[in-house]
Amino acid sequence: MKSENCIYRGFACPQEPFSEEFLEILATEYSLALCHVFIERFRNKLSHSHSELIAFIEDSFESITTFDSVWNLAFGKLKHALLTGNNSDYIHAAVTLGLHLQYCGRLGAWKAELQPSTRLRWGHWLLPMADRLVVEGQKQKVMIQLTHADRTNQITFVQCDGKWEGEGVEVLPQTCKGLKHLTLLLPNTLTDTIFDDLRPDFGDNVSVKESLILCESAGELLRSHSEAYFLWVERVIHSIVPLKMENGIILNSSIETRPGIVGISLPLTVLALVETLIHEAAHQHFYLLSRLGAVEDGTDTTLYYSPIKRQERPIRYILIAYHAFANVVLFYRICRENNFSESEACYQREATLFPQLIQLETALQTSRSLTPLGNSLWEPLAERIHCGDVVTV
Repeated sequence: MKSENCIYRGFACPQEPFSEEFLEILATEYSLALCHVFIERFRNKLSHSHSELIAFIEDSFESITTFDSVWNLAFGKLKHALLTGNNSDYIHAAVTLGLHLQYCGRLGAWKAELQPSTRLRWGHWLLPMADRLVVEGQKQKVMIQLTHADRTNQITFVQCDGKWEGEGVEVLPQTCKGLKHLTLLLPNTLTDTIFDDLRPDFGDNVSVKESLILCESAGELLRSHSEAYFLWVERVIHSIVPLKMENGIILNSSIETRPGIVGISLPLTVLALVETLIHEAAHQHFYLLSRLGAVEDGTDTTLYYSPIKRQERPIRYILIAYHAFANVVLFYRICRENNFSESEACYQREATLFPQLIQLETALQTSRSLTPLGNSLWEPLAERIHCGDVVTV
């Protein structure tokens, strides 16, 4: 039961060979195409007051060359704006992309007006509220002038040894070990509409210190028990939006227009956070491979019962669930094999998930609508799920 397209199998689970070169091509070519579509769609609307910004973005296309440079909210905002068509969304998207391209090293000068006013980011810094900004990038130096309600802030970033340094600007909280530079995005950083779906679930009174310690501990647990799953998470997740718990249920969220950003209920136990990170990393890998084409051809209108959601679901969502939870089971199996101190908890969680996966797998075997891309996301997992020390229920 092997997929014909072996290069896709690395997106199923970290035990499969993974091509970083293919990832880079897939991500950068998609992002470049997205930039072209965005510019052509909104050129007339933006050219009146943002012609310098449009010219800067177009001159910067050649710098879109690495996965790390494009796996960023700036490119997610482009797609979000294309989907909504709202005036504020496409202006904010263009400005966010302009700032990100200069953070990545492009030189140039431009200005922009923002309505409504918002707080933008420069890497892991949160800029002051602004409705107007003027940006000038020189070699290893960028000056940003931000104006809000007739009050102006001038911020300068200087690049030293390949890293930006800034003074007088708020630094976003980041981990220092484990999953290094994992950023916490708190409600005051999420002012634009791309986060509207998460807004009702924002965590209340989140302890930044405790959350960072928790994330660092999760990273350390991942690295010490499975380097493969550590890299699986580190590759695609760079920011967490802390969410609240809902009646004791862990909330989690990934969507295609927020690459690298996941919403997770905090605080959790370290092991529960690790599971959720693996789960969300699976979704991020799913969205990445989906950029290449459809995972199902649309011919299967049957709804299949999902024991995860306890409701009938289209085959696409059955595939998404299987892909995420099968990776969780494989991780717990690795922990048990390595005599992890919480092996009993791993066993119990696997015992819960394994029969649910079998039910999902039956739907995937039944459907004839999955494409080679879709099959490559579950077949390698099924091969492994049924091998080794399988939990008996």
